[in-house]
Amino acid sequence: MKGLKSTWNRLSQMMKRTTVIALVMAVLAVFCLGKLVYIQLIEGPQLALAAQESRTLKVTLQAKRGKITDTNGVVLAQSVERYTIIGNPDAAQTFTPTECTKNTESVCQSLDGKPLTTTGVAAVAQLLAPVLGMSASEIGGKLSGVGQYAVIKKT
Repeated sequence: MKGLKSTWNRLSQMMKRTTVIALVMAVLAVFCLGKLVYIQLIEGPQLALAAQESRTLKVTLQAKRGKITDTNGVVLAQSVERYTIIGNPDAAQTFTPTECTKNTESVCQSLDGKPLTTTGVAAVAQLLAPVLGMSASEIGGKLSGVGQYAVIKKT
């Protein structure tokens, strides 16, 4: 009888410990779930905005390099700024110039104060030719293809 009583006491203590551990884990789980709900639902929009701002940070980098010279000081190589001007052939083919009126004065397209009489690639080429110092037919040829990317000029 004595052995049965001591076994019963050990079993009772183990049940109490198991219950206490289960309660502590349940409280911890409820706390974690509450924190998750708080972060996702309450602070979610502010955290998403902060994350977006950190990913889209604009930084200007100065990439100027020095000249490479020989022992006599003669320049062998130096950095030169270069630009590649690209166009979108698909967008150029569907281009329709905006007429110049009092309401559209700041966004209208015209050449020397005269309205454009063409649309599509021809109109784009006429507008870009004086700016890029190229002929309209050369620009039109480069924009008459298909796709989203065409190199118009490299400087």
